[in-house]
Amino acid sequence: SGYLWLFPRPDHVGVGICAPLAGVPTKAMLARLEREVAVSFPAMIEDEAPRYAHTIPSPSADPRSILEIAGPRWALVGDAAALADPITGEGIFFALCSATVLAQTLRETGSPATYPARALEDFGRELNKAAALRDRFYSPGLARRMIAYARRSRAIRGAQAKAAPHRSALPARDRQVTPLLRRVAWPFHAEAAEGTQRPPRTETESGSIR
Repeated sequence: SGYLWLFPRPDHVGVGICAPLAGVPTKAMLARLEREVAVSFPAMIEDEAPRYAHTIPSPSADPRSILEIAGPRWALVGDAAALADPITGEGIFFALCSATVLAQTLRETGSPATYPARALEDFGRELNKAAALRDRFYSPGLARRMIAYARRSRAIRGAQAKAAPHRSALPARDRQVTPLLRRVAWPFHAEAAEGTQRPPRTETESGSIR
């Protein structure tokens, strides 16, 4: 359960790998990273670049993991509160969200007492849900299936292109993606089970499949 990345920087390229802390030994992860780089970017494997590692703290599926981020006269935000996305590791957005919620709470009440509950309702449940879905998200074949769905459906491609960890977009995105997957995924797997081959589907501007 994890992924590799490659980020171009002004004077170098950063490559890395992440996975659940207890899942794979760090030595094995580095070996996997080196193999992938050697295959995809052989020129980079010769560079002796410094290595570093750190944890990406995220909440569990239990809401109590978010309800424990404050107490009398203290409060935690961002990585200190373990508020990174359990699936993507994205932390900056939720660090800003938590800081905003805490600032609003202190301004309105003068105390951090209600900050955890507000954070849970504002964005925390999304993180709990992501933690519950993480293993299924990284299950074998999911990426292949999503690429296949996108190849068959222009609407799915559009929804994937617009996907972002922004809470104001999530409800609308869920309402858009769920019915699309129902229309695209079920016929796709039915055909695969039957062993049939059909011409690629296209979609009209209204999103209906024909």
